[in-house]
Amino acid sequence: MVASSKDADTPPEGDAVEPAKPKPKKLIGPREGLKRDWSKVNRGARGRNKYIRRTPVETVQAKAAFLKAIGSGMSVTASCEAAKLSSHTISEWREKDKAFDEAYKAAYEEGTDRLEDAAWQRAVHGTQDNVYQGGELVGHRLIISDNLMIRMLAARRPALYRQQFEHVGAAGGPIKVDDVTDLELARRIAFMLTKGTAAAGRIEAKPVPVPLALALESSSSSTT
Repeated sequence: MVASSKDADTPPEGDAVEPAKPKPKKLIGPREGLKRDWSKVNRGARGRNKYIRRTPVETVQAKAAFLKAIGSGMSVTASCEAAKLSSHTISEWREKDKAFDEAYKAAYEEGTDRLEDAAWQRAVHGTQDNVYQGGELVGHRLIISDNLMIRMLAARRPALYRQQFEHVGAAGGPIKVDDVTDLELARRIAFMLTKGTAAAGRIEAKPVPVPLALALESSSSSTT
């Protein structure tokens, strides 16, 4: 008796039937049309670039976390760490997404304003500092930063509070500059270089003779 195809496909009684294994999902790369955000993160231990895949929702959440961090006054590096992003990703987003670039600039200015407010608080109202004696807390003291106050005034009214320096010569006149030949200038530069090397290597500094070709060229130019 010939077994039918149905009987051939049916396993014998008593044998366990193995469930069908699901087919592995193919990871589609960024160049194959997958509408997901691929962001480069820091290099691995072997120096290879690593990429992480984000869905559109995850990308929006990452951008929001970064903008919130930098808007609070944190640095770009700290904001990237808070949002689990890399600076390379932020640069790409700013280059390709104009709306994100504008939001980045606005958040950065907001963070700067917060830092200015904190500096104003320290300069005007001061901060409380603990006072210890013998390893025990005995009181507090108010510290007001006069230097910070001066810097803030100089930023707001530079013409009045910013320090201005004027370089003048003897008796308030112009600075006198001696005319030197190329040969003398070369000797001075060589001596200064030797002096710097001597300071680094703790050797005796001696004037370095100028090469003969340079001396002849300088003398011929001075005679003409």
